[in-house]
Amino acid sequence: MFTLSVLCAILFWGNFVPSNILELAGIETTLVYVVYYLQLPHMGTLMSVKQMLVQWKTIVVCLAGLVGMCAGTMTLGALIFGKEAAIVATPPLSGGIVAYMIMSEGATAMGRPDLATLALAVLVLQSFVGYPLTSFLLKREARHLLGDYKSGNTVVDTGSCEEGKTLLPQLPSKYVTNNTTLFKVAVAGLIGMLITSWTNEFVSRYVILLIVGVILAEIGFLDRSPLIKSQVFGFTSIVIVGFVVVSGIAVATPDVVASMLLPSIGIIIIGCIGLCLFSALAGRLLGFRWELAMSVSLTALYGYPGNYILSQESVKAVAEDEEQAKYLSSRIEPQMIIGGFTTVTIASVFVASIFIKFI
Repeated sequence: MFTLSVLCAILFWGNFVPSNILELAGIETTLVYVVYYLQLPHMGTLMSVKQMLVQWKTIVVCLAGLVGMCAGTMTLGALIFGKEAAIVATPPLSGGIVAYMIMSEGATAMGRPDLATLALAVLVLQSFVGYPLTSFLLKREARHLLGDYKSGNTVVDTGSCEEGKTLLPQLPSKYVTNNTTLFKVAVAGLIGMLITSWTNEFVSRYVILLIVGVILAEIGFLDRSPLIKSQVFGFTSIVIVGFVVVSGIAVATPDVVASMLLPSIGIIIIGCIGLCLFSALAGRLLGFRWELAMSVSLTALYGYPGNYILSQESVKAVAEDEEQAKYLSSRIEPQMIIGGFTTVTIASVFVASIFIKFI
């Protein structure tokens, strides 16, 4: 996303491509929202209620980290960079593209494209803090776990759980095709939008669609990771990332971007300090080492698949054989996966739906 942002800035500001290039490519607002109504139920299917119950401590640590992040940005961040900037920048920092979209829409609606650009800058730059910091912390945690493993001071608790039988009967395998899988996701999106309409969007449509995905996956109507199974996830990701980054840069002038660079970096640093402090404190109370507590909360800065990749890389860097790697993965990966789903997939949407009411 950082590379794409820089490339778009060069192309737009140098007048090498027209500012309406997305429309010329057929990627317009209607298509983007259709894709969102598919992607959000898909994100909900990635959540297993059983796994979340097993990993409740991880969830509490992540939520504490987000509280610390919001406390930092809305106090010190608001004091330095202004209340409106802090409100718009905090949700993208607490999660991913969905949170950015919510705040970008709000900033644009109030006639503040500069704040929309700030939200985009935070979304793009936050991973450059999250990746190296998490990598450092996870390697420290892996080395500690490996020391316990070698000394025999280990507890077998992977935090995993098996998926049980579903409430609804499943289609015979011969009827499970890309089309039927995608059709069920479309039905989930329709249900979410009907609920949104009936409730006059009392709760954000993004939250409703996410919850619908969780429920329909739990009862067996939706497959897990349905957009991947139906082979359209890549296309939907291209549409969303293209719309988020390209359309944001298209309306941003060099002066606006330059003016938003310092606030975005400042808010990221302040938010991360609050996140790390609160998550470390909560982790200490719940029996987490501070390295792991901070790591699971820092998933807010990149989400999936960064949380999975960083887990694997830290294990590979420390483990000396396959048996050690398997043990370390069982102690790190479940927490990091649940952490990413808690922060980016669930909590960030709720944070954005609350903060949008204050701009």
